[in-house]
Amino acid sequence: MGDDRKFDHDNRLHMVSIVRMCGLGKTSRAFQLLFLGFHISAVGFNVKKSMDKMKKDQKELLGKIKKGAALRALEEHRLIDFFV
Repeated sequence: MGDDRKFDHDNRLHMVSIVRMCGLGKTSRAFQLLFLGFHISAVGFNVKKSMDKMKKDQKELLGKIKKGAALRALEEHRLIDFFV
């Protein structure tokens, strides 16, 4: 099955990047990464939806971000369950 530890480590780094970018207000890049299909199972981040569903969720989440609630929006949608 390959080296799952490396996969988990790489995904954990992506999660750190996404959370940091949200914290720095660079939300468009963060969500670009988020919806490119990174599956971050190592930290409870697991987006396995059809592309149509992801686009709908992205619009909904981006609406919340405009109100200054990027991380809260992620948490509410159970995309992340802890903050770095």
